[in-house]
Amino acid sequence: MSQRETISLQISELSQLLGCNCLSRIFSDSPSSSFPDSQDFTKLFGSKCSLMHTCLESAWRLQSERIIRLDSNQIGFAIPLDSNDFLPWFAVGILHSSDLSTSEKLVAAAGSAARMRVDLQRQQDAMEGASRHMSQIMREQAWLRDLASHTRLEQSRLGIENIGQTVFEPLRRVIRAEAVSLIVESGITKDHRQLQSQCYGIAQWSASDMSDFMRQIDRPEPNCVNSYSDLAVSLKGGLVRSAIVASLDATENPKYLIAINHLEEESDTIKQSFGAHQVGLVHEAALYLASHTSNLRSLVESEQLVIGTLQAMSQAIEARDPYTRGHSDRVAKMAFEIAGLMNLSNVEKQEILLTGVLHDIGKIGVPDAVLQKPGKLTEEERLIIEKHPEIGHGILEKLAKLRFTLPGVLHHHERWDGKGYPHGIAGTQIPLMARILAVADSFDAMTSSRPYRVGMRLDKTRAIMLEGAGAQWDPEIIHLFWNWIDRQQRIEIDEANFPSTLIEDAPSDIFEVLACIQTF
Repeated sequence: MSQRETISLQISELSQLLGCNCLSRIFSDSPSSSFPDSQDFTKLFGSKCSLMHTCLESAWRLQSERIIRLDSNQIGFAIPLDSNDFLPWFAVGILHSSDLSTSEKLVAAAGSAARMRVDLQRQQDAMEGASRHMSQIMREQAWLRDLASHTRLEQSRLGIENIGQTVFEPLRRVIRAEAVSLIVESGITKDHRQLQSQCYGIAQWSASDMSDFMRQIDRPEPNCVNSYSDLAVSLKGGLVRSAIVASLDATENPKYLIAINHLEEESDTIKQSFGAHQVGLVHEAALYLASHTSNLRSLVESEQLVIGTLQAMSQAIEARDPYTRGHSDRVAKMAFEIAGLMNLSNVEKQEILLTGVLHDIGKIGVPDAVLQKPGKLTEEERLIIEKHPEIGHGILEKLAKLRFTLPGVLHHHERWDGKGYPHGIAGTQIPLMARILAVADSFDAMTSSRPYRVGMRLDKTRAIMLEGAGAQWDPEIIHLFWNWIDRQQRIEIDEANFPSTLIEDAPSDIFEVLACIQTF
């Protein structure tokens, strides 16, 4: 409690207990001394001011409650008050009574009760302060636990939106800042995997404001944190009065974690500085982000190597047979479109797209004599080529981050009626990804030209696939697919290159696909 609150509480308590109006007063040796309450004192006691000063002096010397008879029916009193500023504060007033003995006991009891009321209030304030402090510690511990849980390498795929939800916004609440921002300088990237400038907090602040702020201050050294107090930096979003800035690293694109305007615990009043505790928490967050960036860079490089190798293998297969060049990319994009027709999620669409690129990866294990044979295959050759789904599955199952491709790679040659390979499963036992790829794969195989035949016309392909709906292919997917094609009549279709002409929405780069798959 403040000094004013402490005195006011006791005066209020005494007024209720004694049933009279009480004044607060600081004792002085001179009865004529000027105090803020002198007029009220004179108004209350009138010609008895000198007597009351004598009573007040006695109470001050003895540090206890004192009374004095003012007339036959009035007794003045002075009661020492508990104060925070070590000044001699007293409560004074008049009891309408003629009984000195009773009045003395009443005043003593009231003074003791008023001081006890202050002690109780201080204890309550201390308990509430301790409770707030414990709540703050618990919030900080919860935030630090969440932060630690996201430092695992498999969580390195967190996009900036997730980082905002798991790091910036909780940090802002814990340190009571108006805004927390990440600023990445010198370069803008559309790669979802890279940290980008963002700002979290009240609506008026933006990342642009934080960039302007960084241009107006002395920046911390790499991997260091600075606290700034008593500021008056004017920005578009408002005035910055206090800040913490942590430098994440010393790369070619410097990154800074910024917190601005420390708020009071019980209000939105801006304090002139952050405490050392808040500085430490911002530093912890900066260390996490630096670690996240480093892990992400390593992970991306590793994945690019793996995916690049797989893509090269896929292209090597197609290079062995010039007439199937581009087949995997066309199947992938066609499957992506079908997935969209079925209202699958963006992640599922991206996973199907990547699986389409890799669906024939197992043909790397098929001899050229079989793969490139222009005519009809013998039974033995057919059995050899039918092993390619299992070969592809064997290659990809060793790559934990690509296991989502396994159902499509293994089962894209299964049939709806159970007469397909390699396992002969039927209907909805066939994974949805594989059923979609089966339609896209068959369509491209029929419409693409080969050494021994020209690609089928669209009307003939339609007839074959509609007839095979419910036998070879999932009937729902077939009808969705052909209804969609019918709606494309406004597009001038080159039947010899139908898939690449019709499909425009699918990502064109395999690394762009990986950037979109948040669960990858």
